[in-house]
Amino acid sequence: MPGAEFIRVTARVRPSASSRAQERITNVLDDKNLCFDPRNPRNFTFDAVFSETVTQEQVFERVAGRIIDGCVNGFNGTIFAYGQTGSGKTHTMLGPSQIENFLLSPEHRGLIPRACDALFTKLCTKAAEKGDNFKYEVVCRFVELYNEEFYDLLSNSQQKLSIRSDSNVVQLLGVTEHSVQSGVDLMRILEVGWDARRTAETAMNRESSRSHAIFIIDVKTEELVNTIVNKKCATLNLVDLAGSERQSHAKTVGERFKEAININLSLSVLGRVIRTLSAVHRRDEFVPYRDSKLTHILRDSLGGNSKTAVIVNLHPDIEYYSDTLSALQFAAACRKIENRVHANEDLSGDTVMAYKSEISRLRAELDTKEEKVRSEMAVKVASLEDELKLWKDAAISREKQLVEAQLQRDLFAARLTSQSSGEGDVKSQDEIMSEIASQLLAKIDSAKTFQELSRVQLENDLSSVQRELDQMRLQYESAEAARKALSEKYSSALEGYDTAVSPLRRLNLNTSRRVGSACKTPAQLKKERRMTMFTPPRNQPNRKSRAFKPVLFDDSDEDEMPEQPNMEQDPDMVEERELLRLEMENNRLTQLVSEKEAKINETYEAQKIQAQQWVEERMQFLETESSLKFEIERLESEKSQMAENLEQAHQRIDMLSSKISTFNDERCCLQQEIDKMRAEKFDLEDMLQGVQNEQEHLLTELRSMRDAESSKADLEARLSEEQVRRNSLNDLLEVKTKEANEATALLQQTGQAYRAVVLENDELKRTLELERERNSKRENDLIEEFSEVKRRIAEDLQKAEKMFEEERHAHEETKRSYNQVQERNAKMEREFADEVNKLKRRHVDELKNSERLVELERSAHEHTKQQFSTYRDSMQQSMGQKLAELQESFVSKERRLTTDMSDKDQQIIQLQGEKELLCSRLSEKEKLLELSNKNLEKSEKELEVLRAAKAEGDRAIKELAGHHNQKQKISYLEKVRLENYNLKNQYAQLKNQYAQLEAELKNYQNMSGKRTRGSHESLPGPSTRSRSARGNPS
Repeated sequence: MPGAEFIRVTARVRPSASSRAQERITNVLDDKNLCFDPRNPRNFTFDAVFSETVTQEQVFERVAGRIIDGCVNGFNGTIFAYGQTGSGKTHTMLGPSQIENFLLSPEHRGLIPRACDALFTKLCTKAAEKGDNFKYEVVCRFVELYNEEFYDLLSNSQQKLSIRSDSNVVQLLGVTEHSVQSGVDLMRILEVGWDARRTAETAMNRESSRSHAIFIIDVKTEELVNTIVNKKCATLNLVDLAGSERQSHAKTVGERFKEAININLSLSVLGRVIRTLSAVHRRDEFVPYRDSKLTHILRDSLGGNSKTAVIVNLHPDIEYYSDTLSALQFAAACRKIENRVHANEDLSGDTVMAYKSEISRLRAELDTKEEKVRSEMAVKVASLEDELKLWKDAAISREKQLVEAQLQRDLFAARLTSQSSGEGDVKSQDEIMSEIASQLLAKIDSAKTFQELSRVQLENDLSSVQRELDQMRLQYESAEAARKALSEKYSSALEGYDTAVSPLRRLNLNTSRRVGSACKTPAQLKKERRMTMFTPPRNQPNRKSRAFKPVLFDDSDEDEMPEQPNMEQDPDMVEERELLRLEMENNRLTQLVSEKEAKINETYEAQKIQAQQWVEERMQFLETESSLKFEIERLESEKSQMAENLEQAHQRIDMLSSKISTFNDERCCLQQEIDKMRAEKFDLEDMLQGVQNEQEHLLTELRSMRDAESSKADLEARLSEEQVRRNSLNDLLEVKTKEANEATALLQQTGQAYRAVVLENDELKRTLELERERNSKRENDLIEEFSEVKRRIAEDLQKAEKMFEEERHAHEETKRSYNQVQERNAKMEREFADEVNKLKRRHVDELKNSERLVELERSAHEHTKQQFSTYRDSMQQSMGQKLAELQESFVSKERRLTTDMSDKDQQIIQLQGEKELLCSRLSEKEKLLELSNKNLEKSEKELEVLRAAKAEGDRAIKELAGHHNQKQKISYLEKVRLENYNLKNQYAQLKNQYAQLEAELKNYQNMSGKRTRGSHESLPGPSTRSRSARGNPS
């Protein structure tokens, strides 16, 4: 769906030409605000404002970066600079032309050269990321609008270009297009076109542009996403407008003045279009795009489908107050224009089918994801249930161990109560109780620590499971969003497809009608036209011949008729017979001419049909030949495609082999790391062995000290027993610490038991105190005797205990460090083993996959190669047979055609001879007609004589009026009248026949001329036909 986007407007202030700061009328407040006329301040806000210290690179990044990105993604883009003459438009768009090689300078070059480099950089980056799935094509044009006429800057001819537009696009007809492969090619074309642009010197600018220059870049991309071929196209318009100028400032005359008028006219239309588009309540108000060719070509950039950026260049000096204010108002109006921007994508039927297949694939993938998530969650739940069961079993075992610990506590209490009295015994009992209490406290602390660790581990496991669930939920949501986006895109593609199909159907219908009418022969069309006309029959009898012929004589009175004169000697009868003979001869000749014409027509039609058949056979042969060529080209293309596939397979094999080699290198590196870690492990084991040796040495010294003090045998025995008990308690503590994960309640019970033990201990102490008080009297005597011995023994005992405590602490520290080192080593070994196993499994899987892929590629290649060889052999065999048959048929048809052509040529020669004979006969007949005309004139003269004779006959009739035989008088009178009537009819018939003969002669001459011309045009001679028949087959 198209998105609304406003035109982005930036303002750039050029350096002042005056050194006095009080004459400046523009002040840049920040990067988006500008103050005009400090005396009467007016603030203008734009998308960006550049002062005179801003570099060309900063201008390009703020203005053109997003538009270049949009062009790569299929969005149209337009950038144009607006301002008065000398405000720095060309400097912004192209660069400072007074510097040599400014187009190549990374510091001074303008927006257009940077856009060319950035466009190809982004296209090449995307092509490198996508690989063979992304292709692009760039075509550029460069035109200028000079005096309201477009000219091609990349063509040597100065021919004017015409502009044509429809509802979708505006096109320039006749402009040259150049395909480019890099930014360097674009720069070269830009430099050539810019050198051809019209510039001139005015009072305001030493090198003023006298035309509007438009550099048009068309970008077409084609990206393969899964099975969808996404085709996009975009047009980038980079426009450098000529500056508006006042005659009072520019002081132009002559041709420059005319140029200034056209420049100001186009810019005024541009301003009017901008004001119309920026009106708040314009609704359906007419936008005068066609009032100027500049606004006509930029129709999509202003309120249409384009991302547009306008750079308004400003002059800061006070002498250009009105021009600067006008430019600022123009920029403010541009900011209110809203374009409807959308990507130019190809939504053809193939793309719609690809979208359908992609949606089905995503649905299938979503179903598999859901099934996979369900199975994984089921496995997780089952593992958690198993773990919970293990925790319950561990809690039961902890309860058992706690019961055993309580029993041992009772046993220790019984032993303490059963021991004999004495201060040494009391001290040993106190020490035993304190040791038991410390062991129980350590046991409780270890249990709490293990419980905390277990809780932390469970929380970590729960958080990891939660993260996995969140990740799966996100994947599901992203897949669902992708499915919805594809569904929306598919529906929009269907709508575009429907809208595109209806005009196509109409076009097909019109095309079928035109093809149907074009397939009709001229004879059929002529026949259809004749069906609406009326043509009377040619040989229509004369209406006068249908007249009533009266009966001349009655058979009943035949004997009463007088004797008739000799009819053969009658000149009228002779003339009548002659005319009748001429008429019969003329009819015979007319019939002969019609028969010859019919024969000629039949011969012409037969030859025409034969020629049409030969042409049809020739066209069929050409079609067969073209189909064979197309089949051969298709086979060649399939062969090249298979070769490319083979090359790709080889490349993949090389790539897999390189991957295998890299995997082997990584394996070697890992093996080296393993060896290093093993060496470190051996060093740690050596250190541990040294610690153990020192511990054994200390134990041996301790044993020697214990052996030296024989007087302390009981104490050493007790200490050894306590050591054994301590070891047993330590072992029991270790066993308990391994399985105390969920023993919070049990630990509380243990704490209560411990408090109970402490209370019992206090009670025992009180009883001991009582016993001590009772025995104090008895001990006073002994104390005095053994005080010195006790003191020495106490001192030795304290020393031994201190040494023992130190040794015990050192042993515990060593043991803890050893356990930590061992745990760390075990953990490292486990992690290392896991990593090694993972790497091995991954390498084995990748090797298996690569081997399987290579095997599949090899088998597919062999299968394809075998299919191609069999198909090639079969096609070569079939094509050879078809070619042999076609050659034989063509040779036979050529022979038959040559014989037929020779026969037809002979027939034509014969017909031409007959035609000449007929023409000679016609000439004779014409002579006869001339003679008949003379005879007619003679007969007219004789008719006059006959009329005179008739008058005499009438007089004789009058004289005979008084004849006695009335019936004979009437018969003679009727006879005379009948002869007169017959003579008149014969005369009229001769005239009609003469007129018909002349008309038929003219028609015959016209038809014979047309046939001779048609035969010369349509039927080549025998030699040419034979040459064409021999030269055409290949």
